[in-house]
Amino acid sequence: MPEDCVGAGATKAVNPAFKRQVDAGVAKERAWVETVGETYFRPWGLHDAAHPCAFTLDAQSRDDIVRRNPSLRADDFHLARPRRPYLIVNGTVVGVGLGAGEVLSAGAGTVEVKATPRPYQLCDASGTSSAFLAGFAAQIPGGLADANPRLGLREPGDHVVPPCTYQLGDGGGVENFGLLALMRRKLPRAIVFINTSVPLNVAYDVAHQTPKDSDLDAYLPPFFGFRLAETDV
Repeated sequence: MPEDCVGAGATKAVNPAFKRQVDAGVAKERAWVETVGETYFRPWGLHDAAHPCAFTLDAQSRDDIVRRNPSLRADDFHLARPRRPYLIVNGTVVGVGLGAGEVLSAGAGTVEVKATPRPYQLCDASGTSSAFLAGFAAQIPGGLADANPRLGLREPGDHVVPPCTYQLGDGGGVENFGLLALMRRKLPRAIVFINTSVPLNVAYDVAHQTPKDSDLDAYLPPFFGFRLAETDV
């Protein structure tokens, strides 16, 4: 695939890039996300380990963030291109990590917290959504769970609770479509393209058969109240 094609990154082996991160002393929980950044985002000017940038929707939202955070500058952000689909990246909280943040003060609907050592970057979102080992990493010997991406999170609401550091992983640990989060936000409608390795069984009789994961994507039936039957092996 030509190097100037956006899909070229998918043809690169990530193992050598991951090893370079580890050999360079990058923290375990950062090694995968930095590998994602170097492999898939850096060729397009969207990742620079020396100048980590956050991302936001447009100049208006960026300027509002900068106004409320004087330590930030306009060039600390990547902006979405106009007239592009709204970016949704699916991740899962898989467990509590180590460490905690500290709330400094609160009042009148706002909470002031210490700035994080680095912003939440595109590589963090993409690295989390591709960390498919996170759901069962704790079951694998060798401390693999230490390599799960981590992020300090605070529950939304008016109460003030110090943020806790959580281990994160691929959104498929819960469901692959990201629909649960959209439903909780009361999105009135969604169009979902299910592009999986399981082809739709056009002979499947929805009225008289319990679906199997060989009939259609396993994540779809539960949204309609169906429990998958065990697949014949």
